[in-house]
Amino acid sequence: MYLEIIVDHPDREGELRALYAWLLADERLASTGPELASSRPIGDGEMGPGLDLIQLGIDGGLGIANLALAVATWRRSRVEPPSVELRRGEVSVVLRGADDDDVRRIIAVLDQ
Repeated sequence: MYLEIIVDHPDREGELRALYAWLLADERLASTGPELASSRPIGDGEMGPGLDLIQLGIDGGLGIANLALAVATWRRSRVEPPSVELRRGEVSVVLRGADDDDVRRIIAVLDQ
């Protein structure tokens, strides 16, 4: 399944790059092929669109569980943890906390 991750923070791109590096360093998730991407095309006069999401492919419930745990752990490492939205098609979950209930909620919603 294909997922997108969006970070809500004043330094969106910086935090997105930090999460991207975190996911690449996680042996359980590096093979999911996370990529920094833009949700919009390049506009006239722009050298390129701003990066505003991470795209990756996850296989099944275990992959979603590993991703949810990695994102929650990353949020705990931040001085000002941003909210993180995980989106699969029309289904999305916003992580504002980083406790076990939040991780279970992500898994339950995205693994349908």
